[in-house]
Amino acid sequence: AKKNTDVGEWFDLEALDRFDPTEDPTVLVGKQRRWLCQGYAVSIVGFSGTGKSSLMMQIATSWALGQSVFGLAPVRPLRTLILQAENDWGDIAEGWKGSTCKMTDAEKARLRENIAIVRDTKHMGSAFPAFLENLITRHAAEIIWVDPLLAYAGFDIADQAMTTEFLRTMVDPVLKRTKCAMIYMHHTTKPKSADDLDNMTPSQLAYLGAGSAEWVNFSRDAGFVYRTKGEPARYKFGFSKRASRCGLEDIAGERARS
Repeated sequence: AKKNTDVGEWFDLEALDRFDPTEDPTVLVGKQRRWLCQGYAVSIVGFSGTGKSSLMMQIATSWALGQSVFGLAPVRPLRTLILQAENDWGDIAEGWKGSTCKMTDAEKARLRENIAIVRDTKHMGSAFPAFLENLITRHAAEIIWVDPLLAYAGFDIADQAMTTEFLRTMVDPVLKRTKCAMIYMHHTTKPKSADDLDNMTPSQLAYLGAGSAEWVNFSRDAGFVYRTKGEPARYKFGFSKRASRCGLEDIAGERARS
């Protein structure tokens, strides 16, 4: 009989003792506490119309230049790919111009070398992983933003078994092979009032997303963005699972969960 050599990844215990988390070469964002590493995913959930795509563009363009934004600091300029399914040419142009309007000509030149934007509405379900890997490889991307990942599911997103199959046995191997990190935007279910949202904990806010809880459980960290109560309009952006690791800062420049 053929010997089964598929026995999982065994950890060298002596190597674990020698590990220095501050010198981990796999870290892409948040070096001090290893927030986002190669081959892992982060989700950000929000209601339609609350600026998820604008937030994505602002962070993506900053990281592509190696710049910190909201305290989220990349270890270097990151080769960045944006894959999206819902915004047309004009929507993307407005977000791009808004995020880059204060950049110098030199910064814009560097940005064009480091970032690519793709729209696709065809590759869903079993066709998505190969398409994703081809995009990452073609651009040599270190980080890919997917807006929203639900657009590429092609199945009942409330079905936990199908969601697990899609995320853990189809998408995750692509990330591990390419060492590319993924941040995916995620839609919510029915809108809730600002009163309800303001009273929720970060962990509760992370699970506002539509479909199975696996859409959040799969991610290394889970973010949220929503409009708070009152005028003028103010928005709350934060993380729940590893908020203490990400480096997020509030308006006063102090370390914060949101």
